[in-house]
Amino acid sequence: PWLFACGLKFNPLTFLTGISHEKLQFYHQWIARLILFFAIVHTVPFLWQPVHDGGFSNLRAWYYYDPVWWTGTVALALLAWLVLSSFGWFRRMSYEFFVVQHVITIVLFLVFYFMHTRALLDSWAWLWPSIGVWGFHVLFKFANSLRISRFTGVGAIVTLVDQDERLLKLELAAPVSWQPGQHFFLRFPSINRCAPYQSHPFTVANLPSPDANMESHLVFYFKARDGLTKKIWEHVTRQPEVKGKVKDVLTVTLD
Repeated sequence: PWLFACGLKFNPLTFLTGISHEKLQFYHQWIARLILFFAIVHTVPFLWQPVHDGGFSNLRAWYYYDPVWWTGTVALALLAWLVLSSFGWFRRMSYEFFVVQHVITIVLFLVFYFMHTRALLDSWAWLWPSIGVWGFHVLFKFANSLRISRFTGVGAIVTLVDQDERLLKLELAAPVSWQPGQHFFLRFPSINRCAPYQSHPFTVANLPSPDANMESHLVFYFKARDGLTKKIWEHVTRQPEVKGKVKDVLTVTLD
């Protein structure tokens, strides 16, 4: 449960402590590495003992005798992949692909983990709360998106600020409030069609409306680099110049 709580954008720890999700990522990564270490420590004796007692033929006999062996092997392999693919060099190759494969691998890992543990030693008492924490994240994310931007999205104006620096300005109105330096998760369904439900953090550059009953005007500045911001840049620069400015209207969803 701590592994999931520290790795999600919307999690109970942030609500209880006020610590932002990106700071909790440090603990998420190291908890995963610690779990992988103990999983290897757990595995080694179960491989060594059969070989010690009767050689590799004995290990093979045990391996095919009970599904607990091969389900554990698959779970360990998936866990190792989750840890290795989370290093920065892999994420920088394609963050969108990293997120998709990370979620799919987690689902497969949990399936085989349930099969492997078979509720022994009350192991499922830890697995079900983990799924509950993840479910909290999913439900809160969709509920928040529905409240702020009706889930279908709101219109946002994207303006080209500096051609050479590839600097863009994004403006939209939403019923939200925030603190200086806070960021919002934005989704661009019309731009990021391969993964329309992936959200990316953007830091807001202005202050909210002083009237809590009115919508606030949000302003974001960002540079086009790779991935999503590059797609936005390419989309905007294809638009014709109007009154000396290049701008476009995009559908944006706040999470």
